[in-house]
Amino acid sequence: PLEADSFSLSADGRRVALGVIAGGFTGDVWTLAVPGGTPSKFTFGPPPGWSYPVWSPNASEIAYATLDNAGLSGYELRRKKSDMSGSEESLVKSDAIIRLWDWAPDGTYLVYNSNNALWQLPVDAQRSPRKPVQLTTAATDEEYGQVSPDGRWLAYAAGDRGDMQVYVQPMPATGAMWLVSKDGGTQ
Repeated sequence: PLEADSFSLSADGRRVALGVIAGGFTGDVWTLAVPGGTPSKFTFGPPPGWSYPVWSPNASEIAYATLDNAGLSGYELRRKKSDMSGSEESLVKSDAIIRLWDWAPDGTYLVYNSNNALWQLPVDAQRSPRKPVQLTTAATDEEYGQVSPDGRWLAYAAGDRGDMQVYVQPMPATGAMWLVSKDGGTQ
């Protein structure tokens, strides 16, 4: 059995991408047809490996992040075609831990967190510069960003670990946000 720390279901519901941990220190992304498919390794290191996979809306690509292994000299987001053709592409590098959460329904950007904030990263460098745009500015941790199916809203958790609440805000970000959880929440 595979020990997964993260997963993403393709939009058609026929495949899942898993962030699989080996020995608690390294990981890679694996894919699996559902139901009943055989797991297939999708990334191949280097250590500490990859996790936090997300499918593109048309399931033609999977994006993923450096496995959260505090103390590294750098972290990054990459993407690769889901059929394994071609080579992987580096999307952004950071000195801080990156966790990838969602791919916008229109396919134009990814949502990830780094330095306790949520960021929007355009994925088509030919149409828009690949410069991250900060989406949130609270002084607490902000994680688990998910874009609504119509692309108009971002739901996320913010707060101190163990005391997080769920918020929504419009997309593009305007600075407005609304608390939607009552007694805490994350995902």
